[in-house]
Amino acid sequence: MSNVIEISIIADRSGSMNEWGKKDLMEYLLRCVGYYIQDGKFNSFNIKFYALSDKISLLDDADGYSPEGKTDISRLLVFVCATGGRSLFLSDGNFAVRKSAEKLSVPILLPVAVGCDHNKSTLKSISSSGNVYSADNILVALNDLCFGGL
Repeated sequence: MSNVIEISIIADRSGSMNEWGKKDLMEYLLRCVGYYIQDGKFNSFNIKFYALSDKISLLDDADGYSPEGKTDISRLLVFVCATGGRSLFLSDGNFAVRKSAEKLSVPILLPVAVGCDHNKSTLKSISSSGNVYSADNILVALNDLCFGGL
C-alpha cells in the first residue's frame, strides 16, 4: 500500500479577485485542474480545493468560488504548515506579507499568478521554490508540485 500525498489547491478569494476578469480566470483555472487530475497518474495524491479570504474553506467546485473579503496570508501559511503537504496558491498577490510571515518555513508552496495586475514580488516572497508560475502554466506548476521532486 502506497502513501497518499496531500495536495492543496488554494484559491485567493479576496475582493481584488473581482477585478479585471480574475474571477472568470480563477474559475477556469480551477476547472482546468479539476479535469486534469482525473487522469489516473494522480491516484496516489489526495487533491483538495480550498478558498482563502479571512478564513480557509473547502471548495466543492469552481462554481462555489466567489471573491469577498481580504486575504489573510498568515492564515494561508499556517494552514500549509499544518497540513504538511504540498500546495498551489492561485492569487493576484495583492496582499501584505509581514516579515514574520516571510520567515515562516512552509513545506512546499508554489504560487500561480492570476490576472494582468498580479504582484509577482509578493507572490515570490511566499514561494518555497522562489518561482512564480503564470496562469497559463498552471498544469506545469501542478506537475512540478506532484512529480517534480520538490
